[in-house]
Parts: sequence; C-alpha cells; structure tokens
Amino acid sequence: MKHCVGICTLLVLTFLPLAGSAAEDSFPEYHYEVERYGEQWMKGDKNADGTTDYVVYFTEDGLKAREAVDYNKDGFMDDFYYYENEVLVREEVDTNYDQAIDLWVYLHRGVYIERYKRDTDYDGKPDVVKNFRDEDGEQSGEGNGANERSGQTSGE
Repeated sequence: MKHCVGICTLLVLTFLPLAGSAAEDSFPEYHYEVERYGEQWMKGDKNADGTTDYVVYFTEDGLKAREAVDYNKDGFMDDFYYYENEVLVREEVDTNYDQAIDLWVYLHRGVYIERYKRDTDYDGKPDVVKNFRDEDGEQSGEGNGANERSGQTSGE
C-alpha cells in the first residue's frame, strides 16, 4: 500500500501517529518555541510576515537531518521531520497545537507509511497504533485495520 509523504500532512490533520528511530537521539533537541532554535539551524519565513516559521538542520556533511514547521503561524513549531541520509524516516506532529506531540508517523524509503501512533486523549501516551507491515516486514494489505490496536503500543 503506497502512501505519499504529502499524505502525512493530510493525515496529521485527520488521523495518524509515529515513533522510534536512530535519528531521535542524533541531533539537537527540538523545541516548540521558534526563538529557541540556535545558530546551527537555518531559519525561514515562508509567509513573509517577519516571523520564523520553518527551520532546518544539516549535518556536518551537509545532509538534511531535521526540519520543523509552524503550520498555524502561532510562534510554536508543531510539525517535526526526521531524516537519515536525507530520507524522511519519521514525522512527529502536534495536531492540536498544545506544544505536545500526539502523532508519530514512521516511513519506509521516505514515502511508505510503515506505522503510526496517535495520542487521541492527549495524555502524552500513544493509545492507537496502526502497522502497515506484516510480521515479515512486508507491506500488508490495503490497511484494513487488522493491525490497529487501541490502548496499547508496540513497546516504544
């Protein structure tokens, strides 16, 4: 079942989550407050209102490693992207703009959603998990919900 990266953003607004990757511990800590991003981050103002709403971090080798976006332009980052060798491996989203991640999306090859986790009651813990790969690591069927669990996670 193929899913485009753009679907992640759509699902963020509707119904996905994600977690766990080597990239989690490899780069500077993310911050919700835009002004806390230091000199090592490149900053942008996508809507030209004079406020940073996009930051990107590159490794010493010049590879994109992290991005953060303030989608609702409230001064707090709410969408975080994690890359390994410039391939998107995970997206973490604050879907309700309360400065807490409640959606984690894990990607394979930067475009296929492997699984997601969602914190639907906003207590800081994922309570819905959906896997799109079977036990052998292969893409499962058409996402019939057979791998979806509520109230438990896969141990991450």
